[in-house]
Amino acid sequence: MAAIFLILLVGDILGGMIYYNYGYRMDPVTEPKSGKDTIHLMIATDLHYLSASLTDRGDAWQDMVKSSDGKLTEYSDEILDSLVKQVKKEKPDALVICGDITFNGEEESLPKVTEKLEEIQDAGVPVLMLPGNHDINYPYSVGYKGSSTYPVSNIPQRKFEAACRQFGYYRGSARYAGSFSYVYPLSDRWALMFLDSNTEDAPGAMTAETLKWAEKQLAELKKQGVRCITVTHQNVLPQNKTFTDGFVITNCNDVQELLRKNGVKVNLSGHSHLQHTATEKGLTDYCTGALSVWPLRYAEAELSPDGSFQYQTLSLGILKEESRKRFDETTGRMADSGFQIIEKREKLTAEEKNVMREWVIRMNEYYFSGKDPNPLAAEQGWKLWKSKGEGTYVKAYFESMLEP
Repeated sequence: MAAIFLILLVGDILGGMIYYNYGYRMDPVTEPKSGKDTIHLMIATDLHYLSASLTDRGDAWQDMVKSSDGKLTEYSDEILDSLVKQVKKEKPDALVICGDITFNGEEESLPKVTEKLEEIQDAGVPVLMLPGNHDINYPYSVGYKGSSTYPVSNIPQRKFEAACRQFGYYRGSARYAGSFSYVYPLSDRWALMFLDSNTEDAPGAMTAETLKWAEKQLAELKKQGVRCITVTHQNVLPQNKTFTDGFVITNCNDVQELLRKNGVKVNLSGHSHLQHTATEKGLTDYCTGALSVWPLRYAEAELSPDGSFQYQTLSLGILKEESRKRFDETTGRMADSGFQIIEKREKLTAEEKNVMREWVIRMNEYYFSGKDPNPLAAEQGWKLWKSKGEGTYVKAYFESMLEP
């Protein structure tokens, strides 16, 4: 029996696909709904959870905060507890997490965050996730003590799979052995396909083997009349022309071709930390804002029996002042870096700086929260940046936001 089992297992791995016919499958948290029912999903991404034991919030920590993008990492427990509470209250059909569950891939952070996510599954809501670029073999995993950092163990791919396999990977209808990619049936009309582009062998890219596996699965779903929504960590479509290198999947053209060829209309992603939606040639990529960055955003989606997809964003509603202050301070430092470049050419008055900084902060708030920033283009702050900010990152950054 052991020999037969091994032959079957090896055959599946070599074929790039593992089904649950051979005793791997764990019991589902809930049974798939009827095709006549509407599916309700909650979507969160980029939790960037850090174990409290890894920081004393000293000078090294404060220096990191000042150089970061506004994450409220020191409030990791409060944010995750609030998410758990909200999911238990709403009782969606699944919670989808689009990666980066840890801050910088610290192995010590993983048990605590998975323990909290288990609370959600214990309440009857499936947690479905895939890793982000910060979760697997991340080279900058450190702890913070006083004025120094110290190295800590990061998370190898095999350890992530072992710790997180109950969150979708071992509960779906099919999975790929070479990455954390799997299919999860929501009903007899809808399925989610999680596509992992953060393996140790190909960080940031979708391997050819994963794409080949996905094509087989999509063809089978199509044959069965099941609509599929894909989930990735990095974006499949650029959300902004300056958010490309490192933000979209490296071989995104191959992924786009695969999805369009097989009738996939919707992809869910994160990674860029902004709230934005990109559509191109019939494919829409919904990038949900980071849960760890103002305004601590998550999303909800409804999948109707008739095939329609509705998406909206919400906020946890906690740490409002703290998260906004952190975000605005981070944006203000970006403005200050622009002033340094400008003042090598000409002197700015205190009033001009105030107007320009205030505009940059409001503009970034608009953009990252998913609002249309174009109404702000007529304001004096932008006129000053356009006339005086040539050669600054700030000017190029906001020009990209104001493009049609």
